[in-house]
Amino acid sequence: MAGDPDGTAGAGDAPAATASDSSTDAPAALGLEVRRTIFENFNDLELRFTNDEVLDIMRKKGVVDDVCDVCDVESDFVSLCKSGLVRNIAQNFNTMWLRLFDVVDEMECGACSRTVHLGRAEERACPNPGCGAPLGT
Repeated sequence: MAGDPDGTAGAGDAPAATASDSSTDAPAALGLEVRRTIFENFNDLELRFTNDEVLDIMRKKGVVDDVCDVCDVESDFVSLCKSGLVRNIAQNFNTMWLRLFDVVDEMECGACSRTVHLGRAEERACPNPGCGAPLGT
């Protein structure tokens, strides 16, 4: 999160993000935290999971406020589908059921110094929107 030099965030770190957070780093950090949550909790090709489950874990960790709902982070999940990290296997109103395309790896971006998470099938570029630097394999 913001002010976190190694890119790791915990419950005691920076204030929780909300969809209305005006910080310029908040959207990037939120997308990276969605990826981290998937890596830590759903990094199995056989698992089905929902955007609601990911958001619930993020609420419990203090990454987002309790008032944040899936509509507030819908664009983050759509972006993950477009990037090739996950595929939307079903949807019911706002709930998306997802599966990974491939196992997710954790790596360090040398350009922005963030710990990032990429699926093996994704383009090897930093997913931090403010960076985009090429990453090693």
